Amino acid sequence: MALPAAFPQDIGGHRDDRTNGHVYRFVSEGRYTPGAAGNRGALLARGRLYAAVFHADGTGEWRELAAGTPLRPAPDSLVPPIPRGATTLGQVYADLGAIVTDAFRASNLIGATPTGRPEDVEVHPLDRSVYIAFTSTATAPGHLFPNIYGEIWRIVEDGDATGTRFTWVRWKAGGPNEARRAGRVFAAPDNLAFDPAGNLWMVTDIATARLNDDPRYAAFQNNGMFFVPTSGPGAGAPLQFASAPCEAELAGPSWTTGREVMFLSIQHPGEGYGTRTGSVRAPHGSNWPGGRGGDPPLPALVSIARR
Repeated sequence: MALPAAFPQDIGGHRDDRTNGHVYRFVSEGRYTPGAAGNRGALLARGRLYAAVFHADGTGEWRELAAGTPLRPAPDSLVPPIPRGATTLGQVYADLGAIVTDAFRASNLIGATPTGRPEDVEVHPLDRSVYIAFTSTATAPGHLFPNIYGEIWRIVEDGDATGTRFTWVRWKAGGPNEARRAGRVFAAPDNLAFDPAGNLWMVTDIATARLNDDPRYAAFQNNGMFFVPTSGPGAGAPLQFASAPCEAELAGPSWTTGREVMFLSIQHPGEGYGTRTGSVRAPHGSNWPGGRGGDPPLPALVSIARR
């Protein structure tokens, strides 16, 4: 597979949902045109793939996953093995297809930053800054992600967002309840979505094994959905909008065109203890959505409408 070297015209973000995973940017050769049939798949066929490097001073850079990119391996990058004398990715992998297929390990070899489980990447609709949900901490030597409760970072690209430099900030850090804040402070940010006014909507993904059991996470209770303004006097202050059933997570917030109805996916209710019976007490197990003892918990898609 050979991706062309034409000047890139369109960008997209992606991430590794794993501890020490990377944040990626794909710059397409093609330009996005609203409503064009060619948008379907074609924009991802030709372009350049980059991995993010976050420097401790708040700056960052994109390093291309390409044959000529110099090797700067992370201390624990043992796989794939580096041939003696190799100095570029093209001397480790057979071709570009092998590089991008093995993007995680190839990124380790060029010094991309290991992060705290990057879950979602979304672009602000007004200022075009990029928000990244990191669900947890990292384990790599010298990492920048010590917060077990996760964080949301904001990055601003230099120029027209097709260059290789950016700046980053820890926009919102997860953590335990604080009485001075309205709503519960969140943990384990997962899916993100923006409304047209630029407000951020976030769902959380505290692992079932920690929900209401691990004392470090007890304050958060069940997973939930939060509304977080990105501007104005309440900017950055999370307000809880919805709570998930026991042992479930919410996912994929989306709206109808007129935004009268919101849709949320309810994933794996009762994942830890299964059906709640007389011997299983809340918050363990679940009978959602039936609500009666003995009803089996079921995943579902729910709608929330304006009144």
